[in-house]
Amino acid sequence: MRGMNDLLWRRALEGLEQPKKTPVLRVLEADARYIPVSTRRMVNVRDEGRCTHTDAGGSRCPNRENLDLSAIVPFSAGGRARAANLRLSCSEHR
Repeated sequence: MRGMNDLLWRRALEGLEQPKKTPVLRVLEADARYIPVSTRRMVNVRDEGRCTHTDAGGSRCPNRENLDLSAIVPFSAGGRARAANLRLSCSEHR
């Protein structure tokens, strides 16, 4: 009897549309401007918490305040929110 009930239920549910699941990864890729916290931390550690600007003599900017993540290749030009495309910049060197 159980087999018959299962068959009837399957046939009844065939016409119903199943909700489509959106994988989290696809949502993050669709909004490429979103920078995950783990990526922010990675860039901060890599750049030693200071501005990455270097002058003509090779000296690096010592500023550790008012830092912002800036993209090397801008989003509008196809840049991605990846650690390799991000750097820390102070307000003077944005």
